[in-house]
Parts: sequence; C-alpha cells; structure tokens
Amino acid sequence: MTLKDNCDAWIKYAYEGWLDGWIRTLPDRKFMSVSAQNMVKRMKEAEERQNTEGAWSMMERIKRMSGSFYNASDREHSYPSQWAEIYMECALVAYKLGDLTEASKLLRDSVGNFYGEKSLHKAVVYWFLGCIQWQSPTPEEAVVSWERSMKIMRAASSDVSLSERCNQVEETMAQAINTATDQGFPNSPFNSDQKTTKAEAPRQSVRTSASSSSMRLGFLPCYGSIPAGKTASLPADTFPDEARINSLEINGRVYDILKIRREEMEVNLSRGSEYFLMLVKGDSMNNASPVKIKNGDYVLLKDTREANNGEIVAAVIVGEDAEATLKRYLVEGSDRFLKYENAQDITRIPLNGKDHYIQGVVIAILKPTDD
Repeated sequence: MTLKDNCDAWIKYAYEGWLDGWIRTLPDRKFMSVSAQNMVKRMKEAEERQNTEGAWSMMERIKRMSGSFYNASDREHSYPSQWAEIYMECALVAYKLGDLTEASKLLRDSVGNFYGEKSLHKAVVYWFLGCIQWQSPTPEEAVVSWERSMKIMRAASSDVSLSERCNQVEETMAQAINTATDQGFPNSPFNSDQKTTKAEAPRQSVRTSASSSSMRLGFLPCYGSIPAGKTASLPADTFPDEARINSLEINGRVYDILKIRREEMEVNLSRGSEYFLMLVKGDSMNNASPVKIKNGDYVLLKDTREANNGEIVAAVIVGEDAEATLKRYLVEGSDRFLKYENAQDITRIPLNGKDHYIQGVVIAILKPTDD
C-alpha cells in the first residue's frame, strides 16, 4: 500500500465511520438542507463517473450557491454549519480529482466555520486536512492538524453521552499519529497491526540533451513521473534535490521543454504551487506566439483559478460541453475573452455573462523531439 493509498483509506474510514456512521446520526446534528444534499450528490456522482469537467463545474456552482441553499419549510439558520459542510464535501471531491492544493484550501475554509471547541465535525475536517497535508512537501503540517483533531475529540468526551465513542476515536487517532511520526507512514485504519514501510517514489526519466531552442526547466523537484492530465501527487516522504532539465519523457516518448514567456530565462516550478500536464488535441492554437501549440504537444500548466491578460489558459465555459479549452485569455476594460490563435481563425469568445472558470495557466510547451 502506497502512502497515498493509505491516506485515501484514512479519509474513507473517517468519513464513513466517524462522520456518516456516527456524528451525522446524533440528535440535533442537522448538517445540510435537502437541496444542498442533492447538489452535493450530483457533484459526487459526476466524479464517480469520471466526468472530471462536470464535477468541477458542479463544484463551482455549489460554492457560489452555498450561502443561499434552503428548503421552503426551513426556518432561518436551521443549518448553521451548512456552508462549512458544503466546502468540506467540495474539498473531498477536489482531492479525488487530484487537486491537493484546492482540497487543502477548501478544508481550511471549512474548518474555520464550524463553531465551538467541541465540534465533532471540525475534528473530522482537521483529520481530512492532515491526511492531505501528509502527502505534501511539508508533512509536519499534517501532525499539527491531526493533533488538533484529537484535542477536539478529547474535549467533546466531557459530554457523558459522547464520552465512550469519543475515547475510542481518540485512541485510534493517537495510534495513527504515533505510527506516522515514528515510521513516516500512518498505520492502516483497517488493520492496526499491519506493518508499514515508506512509499518509494518512481524514478523520473530525464534526458540531458536537447536542441538549442529548448529552455531549461529550472529547480524542478524530482518527485517522480508527472501523470498527464492530472495534478501531480507529491510523495511526502521524498526529500529531493533540485534538478535542471531540458526535456522530459512521457509514456516512453521524449519531449523538449519550450518556454512560453519571452522575458524568462528558464521555467521555474515553485514548491508552493501545483502543476499538471494536458495533451493538446486540435489546432486552435497552432499560430500562438512565441511557441506554436500543435496537436499532440503537451502543455505544462500552473494550477490556478486566476489569469492575467494575454496568458494562455485552460478554461471551462459551464454549460458548453463543460470541457476545458486552451485559448488566449484577454482583458479589455471590464470585458473578458478567450481567443483562438489559428492561422485561419482568430475568433474571440466573449466571457461576460457566461459561467466560466480558469483551470490553469500555461507556463511551458512540451514538443516531441522526433517531430
């Protein structure tokens, strides 16, 4: 079992055993209105069907509407923690979609909106956050989150009606924290006696020679191979040296790395950000400058929901196929556009009035060396 598999198992265990199987069944523990639950269910179903764009689209809609969900028969403030619950659910879907940065952000937003020092919901959200942080380059943050979770559970045990179960959960948490800090790998939630070993990062295939037009990819942490189409998952127990590379092997084929910004000497990947690759399909950007982006190229993107004027972005227009499209992002006053850069087509798609969001900003182009 890899580190990620184990953290996935802990999230599943905490959700099904602690949250759904216990906390949400307690009297007077209303958490979400029926309308909010229905929207969350649709988001989860989209993720389970591997409809990635549909899941992201539904998530953005839920986040925007989270403050206004209600049933006609509800009294005001019937669900005081509804906003926090919705963000927690969105975070778990973002995690399953491979976006650890977004998942962590949403969980932090969620945990700050569960009120009370004895909030069992808050305890579980802190546990989720720790499971994600344990896979980051700074796993020590996970221990802080787990300890906070355990502290809340201990405080909640002062309620006689909850004490027995709280003590059991606290004991389980303590064992996992001790194992993780001692061995560098949390014990399995399903078998506390299971022996654990550190996950080994896969080797990264890097070629050191490339054409003179290639730019070096500077200070790239060697965490292993980057899965095309998904945000890279970085093993928490890897402490890599930094490497400069000018080409990358993907599925057995070598690609030269070309910079997209003229003012940069090299492409730098910072440890505080997430990056992902997408395979280009189509020719709508085959006349882009300074690098023509052709069918079969890969684009390296920084995972962000914001873009500046003139940047090339992966964007989704909700309701129009709900699939990401690669275009130039333009800002003219209060107007926003996506622009084709094809030799035969320079159409601009107006974004004003359309439900849309940015998935990432292109920072480099990867072209096959054998073309």
